[in-house]
Amino acid sequence: MNFNHLVPKSELMRSCVGSKHAFYPTGHIESMIGEIVAIGFRCRACSDFATAFLGKDEYEIHRGLIDKYVEAGS
Repeated sequence: MNFNHLVPKSELMRSCVGSKHAFYPTGHIESMIGEIVAIGFRCRACSDFATAFLGKDEYEIHRGLIDKYVEAGS
């Protein structure tokens, strides 16, 4: 499973050593001023790091899946 739908389009457009980026959450999650949540992602193919900034509501929608993935250590 990848989380490309949460990563900014500009990050997805960067070149990847593999054929295509496949980002997964690293577990680095920060709460910021203005009810913004920053989530760190790493690409399986090329190890690029990307940060997605989600609003509180959008983060709550995806929180269960992100937490489950990080806890499993996948």
